[in-house]
Amino acid sequence: MLTPCRMGAALAAACLALMTVSAPAFAEKVIWHYDSLPGDMATLANGLKQHPLFAHPGFVKGEAWGQLYKPKAEDYPVKILTVEFVMAQADGQKEQKGDYSIEIYNDDGTGPAPKGPPVYAVTTKDFAAGGNIGQPVVGNNGMIYQFDWSKPENHPPLITAGNIYVAIRYLNETASLENMWGKLECTKMETGLGIDLCGCQNLAALTDSATTPGANLMHIVWPVGTCSGTKAWKFVEQISTTNIQMKGDFILRLGVDGVAPVDSDASSGGGSGGGSDGSSTGGPDVTVTKDTGAAGQPTITGVTPSSGGVDKQPLQIDVYGSNFVAGLKAKLGTEAIAVKAETLTSGMFSATVVGIAAGQYDLVVTNPDGQVAFKVGAFTLLPAAAPDSGGETTAGETAVGAGPLSIDAVNPTCVPADKDTILTILGFGFVKGMKFRVGSAALQAVDVQSPAKATALLPKGLATAEYTVFAELPNGDQKALPNALKVATRCDGAVIPNNANSGCQSGAAGTPWFALLAILAGLVVLRRRALA
Repeated sequence: MLTPCRMGAALAAACLALMTVSAPAFAEKVIWHYDSLPGDMATLANGLKQHPLFAHPGFVKGEAWGQLYKPKAEDYPVKILTVEFVMAQADGQKEQKGDYSIEIYNDDGTGPAPKGPPVYAVTTKDFAAGGNIGQPVVGNNGMIYQFDWSKPENHPPLITAGNIYVAIRYLNETASLENMWGKLECTKMETGLGIDLCGCQNLAALTDSATTPGANLMHIVWPVGTCSGTKAWKFVEQISTTNIQMKGDFILRLGVDGVAPVDSDASSGGGSGGGSDGSSTGGPDVTVTKDTGAAGQPTITGVTPSSGGVDKQPLQIDVYGSNFVAGLKAKLGTEAIAVKAETLTSGMFSATVVGIAAGQYDLVVTNPDGQVAFKVGAFTLLPAAAPDSGGETTAGETAVGAGPLSIDAVNPTCVPADKDTILTILGFGFVKGMKFRVGSAALQAVDVQSPAKATALLPKGLATAEYTVFAELPNGDQKALPNALKVATRCDGAVIPNNANSGCQSGAAGTPWFALLAILAGLVVLRRRALA
């Protein structure tokens, strides 16, 4: 059984539980999506904080929202592995849940209405996680519903031609106007005729800022403003009126097997999309994202405040940048600072500085996958002025260590030219305050851990070559280890991997008007009872 990865504190980064299922493994999963947010749900799950988003409450029981995907010829056959989406939750409400059906249609139509009944339909009550059957959609959560391809009744058919409609249909009754989205947001506006009080679903469709024409569809009671009656399929841009603003691409994705069968002439990878003619080989472009589970290289763009008094500790600093990941470590120079997990988003975090001496410090941020960001001279701890003379204290000088200086080994011995890399340097006579160089490039964030071991950060950008590593004591004594480090694009005949893989990643995010809190990525797998 599968267990969704759970999150402890609000706004803490979430993890995507990567579990072994009974379904056959797929060689490469790719995500088809129209929205401009990260394709990897674990990245999206870190919390939407810096991207404009919109929620659309007001749905009544039986209505649906979805998207139309138009595969290219080389995409077939399409093996649908997952349906992934995010539902909004009303601001200030406790955890909101709902039961939905997932419907998949397949025909040669161009939408918005499919030509026939769904070729596959399943409800969220039929999925399992943590040993329990029935996994409702939870508000402000990134939901991943994975199909079990080991049993015919537990997965959609292989799509060999035509377009794919995916619809998420509401199964629950509408909620009270008083305690969910608010009276105005929970009504349906009837153009020119005032307000028709319909109530609304606990959970609402979530979109980003720009609508892709011919992609986002709805199956709603028509005309707009009525609460029951005949439903009609409409593209979102057809629904927008003066009083009802439907905006953006739905946060709804398809995870498909990105590698064609061995006996197929179709090219591997790929994704749906094409031109704008509305044919089954054309239509709105989608974004194709490889589901690698890896965040990008972190960066640090600023620290505020950039200085503080040594006598004012503890103090808080805010670090701004990109691609920050849950579980990251931060140091000022060699001193670890405490990251406040509840503040972490992909673009910033807060940290507490305490117990650090006066001086100017480099800031080093290391993600769990080993990728590093650094900012030279990012923060200065100002010395406390003497009460009488106004004099300054110094950051504390370090004496030369006992024994002769030597440098014996560097690990790794080969590093990528385009990545910041932490080096481990072994030798003897190392002391606090010493410096290291690779060729003429000074290493940053030097941390002397013992007289025989130090770590330091080698900034990216060195030309590919072999380099001598230098060690220099505060008194000027130097030692060198010739040809100790190779900078290359390939090591041992293979492209250098990105230090390590991590199952928990963070990424870009956004803040909707209703103050979306945190998003949790949960993976559930279909364990439906056999059909009669």
